[in-house]
Amino acid sequence: MAKVVIHNSAFPALRSDPAIMKVLEDKAEAIAAAAGEGFTTDSHPGGNRGRVTVFADSFEGILAEARHGALSQAVGSG
Repeated sequence: MAKVVIHNSAFPALRSDPAIMKVLEDKAEAIAAAAGEGFTTDSHPGGNRGRVTVFADSFEGILAEARHGALSQAVGSG
């Protein structure tokens, strides 16, 4: 059986790769769209990994999450 060698130094580069960031941004935009009006996305290619955030950007979005869990329910739709 072949021995598997893992190069840990490659993981940070992979997690910040532009192609990976594009996939994450697409998924975040799908979640924001499923949550409805008042939600947007933000992305940051960071040190060890890229980060994508979906958040309420208006009072209506905050109310939709507080009253109906709009964003929480949309998370699985990405």
